[in-house]
Amino acid sequence: MRTALFLLAVPAILVAAPPAGQNPHLIDAPAARAMVKAWKDRVASQPSSDAMSSSAAAPNAIAFNAEALRILLNQPGASGVRFYFALNAGGKPTLVGFAYDANGAELPLAIENGIPCPPYC
Repeated sequence: MRTALFLLAVPAILVAAPPAGQNPHLIDAPAARAMVKAWKDRVASQPSSDAMSSSAAAPNAIAFNAEALRILLNQPGASGVRFYFALNAGGKPTLVGFAYDANGAELPLAIENGIPCPPYC
């Protein structure tokens, strides 16, 4: 069974482009947290408790390259990666990932700009 999201108009969240040569998935933690907040605000505004079942616009999957994951995990103290549902600058569903330490605290670098499926499956 395919799950989907109900899309509402939300304010755009501006995320600066990464510096030249930097992995395009990398974003700073404040920008990632703003995207997660936009997602949570959207879900909270849904009349149904299952906000993921009411839209065909959700991707089936989102891919990140290995380099982006290695950069997250190579942060000092990283012990894992946590992914959150979020909305990108265009208001589309995505994931943002944070490395976390042994105490569960998120580290300062995050990833976003995953490659959606479809169309890239």
